Amino acid sequence: MTIDVLPDNVLLEIFELYLGKDDADLYEHFHNYDRWQTLAHVCCRWRCIVSASPRRLDLKLSCTRRRSVNSKTVDVWPALPIVIVAQNMETKEDMTNVTAAFGHRNRVCKIFYHNLNEHFQDSFLEEFAVIDEPFPALTSLDLGSLGQDVPVLPDSFLGGSAPRLRSLHLNGIPYPSIGNLLSSTTNLVRLSLWHIPHSGYISPEAIVPCLSMLARLESLSLGFRYPRSQALRASRHPLRLTHIALPSLTFLGFGGDIEYLEDILSQIETPMLIETDFSLFNQLVFETQLLGRFIRRTETFMTFDTARVVFSSFTVGVSLDLTIRTRRDGQ
Repeated sequence: MTIDVLPDNVLLEIFELYLGKDDADLYEHFHNYDRWQTLAHVCCRWRCIVSASPRRLDLKLSCTRRRSVNSKTVDVWPALPIVIVAQNMETKEDMTNVTAAFGHRNRVCKIFYHNLNEHFQDSFLEEFAVIDEPFPALTSLDLGSLGQDVPVLPDSFLGGSAPRLRSLHLNGIPYPSIGNLLSSTTNLVRLSLWHIPHSGYISPEAIVPCLSMLARLESLSLGFRYPRSQALRASRHPLRLTHIALPSLTFLGFGGDIEYLEDILSQIETPMLIETDFSLFNQLVFETQLLGRFIRRTETFMTFDTARVVFSSFTVGVSLDLTIRTRRDGQ
């Protein structure tokens, strides 16, 4: 039997295997969102099968610096979700292709942008940051830049609302008022704010109340590019006595000053935590009683598999890991 005479439902299962799955909002820039169009161009029958099953096949239109989402591509296919994948925007043509998708913001479900060259101007971010209207279909936002003058995301960014967002990664992106956006992201599963520059500093007093509303959060990473100034350390507020619960959190990552980490740990309860990775800016004296208290009151860590402490010229790394036993017990 040749593939041409297979029933439609069998062909559909084969198409699913061929296309694979978009891995839960991770690694958007590696996923080939246009692969389904190869199937659709084989013959009329295959095109009909693909067009009739957009949800099952998880069909999306991709927009890159070399591929634009314009009226032609939008009108040819059904009203599919749009994914923006942009990296190292070098020319005006690059910007034109990608920002054209902003005109279809009601359908944009994922945005991935990384500037890997510190000498490139972040033109994409400059245009994206001033958009003060929501992207109601947005489920994943991943922005990163090695640039020297990265624009600060304002309070009005995305209209201050992203109710469907499940994955938020900002690397080197200053967003000091992110708490306002987080108050609307009750479906958030992964949150990573990494290499935060001074212009995007967020205090523990500002970030912890926002976390209290993220009951579905499974992974949290919070890291700073530079140590805090002496003035900020001197203005440290007294520790709060109340704790917030993060009932779904399994991974906690941190990079920064030990005092900041203690302020966070003193206010959170993480009953499901199985892995931590802390990178602390090096200083002459480390005194951290609160880290020990956090480990003792986190029941899962009382029998952890692996503990590592690594010293380097600039940081001290501390990690606890239960994932080895978790994987072994699940077999």
